[in-house]
Amino acid sequence: MFGRKFLFTFRYHRFFWDKSYRRRLTLGTIVFLGAFIFIISNYHLFTSWSLAAWEPNSIYSFLFRNKNNARNILTTVIPTMALVDQNQGRYRINTPVQTIVAHTLKPFYVDRQDLDSFLKAQIPFLALLKTNQVAPVMANPNPGLKTELKLPAFLPLSQDTLVAIYHTHTGETYARTDGKERLDGKGGGVTAVGAAIKEELENKYAIKTIHVDKIHDEKYNLAYLKSEETVRELIATYPELVLLLDIHRDVKKNRKNSLVKVNGQEAAPLFFVVGSDARAPFPTWQQNYELAKTLTREIEEKYPGLCLGVEVKEGRYNQFLHPGILIVEIGNVNNSTVEAVVAGRLLADVLAQVILTARQKQLTLS
Repeated sequence: MFGRKFLFTFRYHRFFWDKSYRRRLTLGTIVFLGAFIFIISNYHLFTSWSLAAWEPNSIYSFLFRNKNNARNILTTVIPTMALVDQNQGRYRINTPVQTIVAHTLKPFYVDRQDLDSFLKAQIPFLALLKTNQVAPVMANPNPGLKTELKLPAFLPLSQDTLVAIYHTHTGETYARTDGKERLDGKGGGVTAVGAAIKEELENKYAIKTIHVDKIHDEKYNLAYLKSEETVRELIATYPELVLLLDIHRDVKKNRKNSLVKVNGQEAAPLFFVVGSDARAPFPTWQQNYELAKTLTREIEEKYPGLCLGVEVKEGRYNQFLHPGILIVEIGNVNNSTVEAVVAGRLLADVLAQVILTARQKQLTLS
């Protein structure tokens, strides 16, 4: 009796007064409970293992199963993602210990259609960043079926000046020719591309075109304000304009992605940029967007690979002034001026076809 009482007293005293003993016991309990919760909540992960999974190739397949699937990648490197199951386009918690982990897993309610939401759930800083919407446009979803060019009722055609070309960033140039990315205070390679487009449209297709090579980027941050003055003047002077092209060149890319072969010629790829109403009112931006998509389809059909698509950005880029204003990025820093000029002439060929088709049908441009 005395021994039992002494043993009880000793243990009682040791538990409450021996800090080292109490810390070890508490730590062990926490580790045990944590392991228990993890195993229970991820039971489906452990039950999917087999002896074959320990073979080298099988281990690789298990860890990187469907490696092109964003959710599978994240559930591999972030195990708690495995606690979340898909439910009608969203994700819900599905675990026996959901009352414990519900608050912890709140950030994992993500849209399964949106890769950004997966990443932003794990890297909160990404949620503070606004990304550009990229919308590549295919030529024709059914190559065997020739689609008729449909042109909505805006941008009236006329026999007068139909196309205007200008450059907000007039100094942009091509490093393989000029050895630098920009020429300060004068026109760079983009002005040569604009001149080639004008020459092609007028001499080959008799489409009146005006090319403005005025310097707008002496103060780079004010370039779009300066080019806005030019655009307003063009629209007032030539109200019959259907297209106003702001010719730029893209940032540097590797040489492999800087060339496309068209009819045996090496040309610089191009793409269109359309602003939106993300930052300021621009209710008609979809008209500019439809125009860019129409041109992209026509370019891809005639010169596959030349046009990379349409990129929608948050600025307005003066496109709110007219539904026919488009930014065209022709080539990048790593191109030569000759390669960009070839692309400009090919673009002019497609522009002419679209304009002449619309004129013949007494329709308007899209």
